[in-house]
Amino acid sequence: MISMKLLPGLLLIMTLGIITNSAKAADLRVEFSNSQGSTENLLDDSSKIFDTYTTSALRAAYYPLPSLEVSLSGENSYYRELTGLSGQTGQFGMTFIPLSDTSRLSLYLSGDVSGVRYHHEFSSFDNNSAEIEAAAGYAITDKLNARAGVAYSSTAYIGLDVPYKRDFEVYWGGNVSFFGVGGLDIETGFARANYTYIVNDTINYSPIILPIISPDSLPNAGADLWMYFVSPRLSGQIAPKTGLNVLFSRRNFQNYHRQIIYGFSTSYLSPWAGVWQGQEVSASLKSYLVPHIILTAGAGYWDKRFMKTAEEEHLYWFQALRADARHDYQSRYFVNLQWPITTKSHLFIEPNIRLDYTENRSNKPLYYYDDFSVSGAITIRL
Repeated sequence: MISMKLLPGLLLIMTLGIITNSAKAADLRVEFSNSQGSTENLLDDSSKIFDTYTTSALRAAYYPLPSLEVSLSGENSYYRELTGLSGQTGQFGMTFIPLSDTSRLSLYLSGDVSGVRYHHEFSSFDNNSAEIEAAAGYAITDKLNARAGVAYSSTAYIGLDVPYKRDFEVYWGGNVSFFGVGGLDIETGFARANYTYIVNDTINYSPIILPIISPDSLPNAGADLWMYFVSPRLSGQIAPKTGLNVLFSRRNFQNYHRQIIYGFSTSYLSPWAGVWQGQEVSASLKSYLVPHIILTAGAGYWDKRFMKTAEEEHLYWFQALRADARHDYQSRYFVNLQWPITTKSHLFIEPNIRLDYTENRSNKPLYYYDDFSVSGAITIRL
């Protein structure tokens, strides 16, 4: 009998064969990947939940025009211990690049819709989303380029009583190459996201009354959070077949006045888990010195300040009011090995092995943790 854990992967392989045999190779690109991995800290918190997982994904891209890509993809994940995180993701997207490669002006248009469904334990985080982006670039000289763009996305959480999460971003930047072996890229811009916070302006701050007031009983209000970001990146060749990439980024809230957000807004699956202000410094080294092997290694440091929440002090409003917002200091290290293979029949196969270590220190005991993860994957592309 076929194991239910393997069935999604087998179905994806069968679909791969059907699609490949029914379309012209010149107009269709198909990619299948399967990965196995383990992590010492699945939820990135002090619970230290160990788990192993399997992820299978299939993506098909069709090109009715040389400048137009239409893609359809699906992914199935399975977690052995915390099975509720297992689920499926589906996505449909289009990308349009109307101008030729020889034009100094370049235009880029893309959009996609997607849906995520978890098992019943986490079904409240099921969501549908849509994204659209438009960008333009201009080659001022052969070594100097400028670009600008806008992006908008909307996410609806089906099982949560929260409004749609809407994100808007406008960005601009450019890059310059020098000495034929390196370059500097700078991007900056503004991002906006809506959020709901607890209204406390009319509350009497008496320490006698406040401890018995639950945040759930207080009124809500909506606002928009603006964030400014800047990100310079330096890359270049430092030795034969070896390159270095160094990135610094900084983002700051522009109009946040320490309003308190409901619930677990910074937890694993929350729509606000990735919203913070602070800085990142990271570097990665890529080497082709070993024949047929791509070795990538890197390290990074993050200083993150999150929006203030009532997640740990949810029992009493007075505790949430006086508590500090979450502040994390995070270090990450990774090593990645790729072995790309192209067969005589033009089939591309790439095994991949990755090791990751994360150390997170926080003023909130819940987010004081370490994690070591190992994963192996294989990608097949036609």
